[in-house]
Amino acid sequence: LFDGMFDLVHSLKSIWSSPVLMALPEDPSTVDDVLDKGVQYAHYNRSIQSTEWLKERGTCVDNIRPGQSTIRQAGRGAFARRKIREGDIIAPAPLIHIPHRHMFDIFREKEHQHPYFFDNQRDNAAGPIHKQLLLNYCFSHAEIDILLCPYGVGTGLINHSKNPNAKIVWSEKSTAHPEWLNMDPME
Repeated sequence: LFDGMFDLVHSLKSIWSSPVLMALPEDPSTVDDVLDKGVQYAHYNRSIQSTEWLKERGTCVDNIRPGQSTIRQAGRGAFARRKIREGDIIAPAPLIHIPHRHMFDIFREKEHQHPYFFDNQRDNAAGPIHKQLLLNYCFSHAEIDILLCPYGVGTGLINHSKNPNAKIVWSEKSTAHPEWLNMDPME
């Protein structure tokens, strides 16, 4: 009975992309280990790859480190851990898709609201008073409402420069949803 139920739940992966379903172990015999040691062990053996596999599919994620800039009032930034040649990937940056730009609007709080109740706390009637700072780090087009916001190890600390020495490019490696590249942005 357990094996049949396990197979049924696994069959849902093909029609429903859920992080919870993807975290399930492939082999029902490993369920007890996962329950004892944690879900990180569910795919442990699949995480060990050959050097050739890593060269073809992997990306180094520790090329940069956070640090304080030596430029006055520049704050924190990303700094190279090693020599990065022209054309090398500095850091991969997956994208969070924000469907509507207005989600970054900031509104004035309504007066006399209890601080622990969050329903209807904003005063929408007056309109937005500002935008979230994260909007400065997202990509979009003036005619499209969708925002693409990068996240990744240290990528939020990569600062802008009048004389840039890096550029943003789309990955040529496989993506979880290659069909998205051929879709209209409004789909």
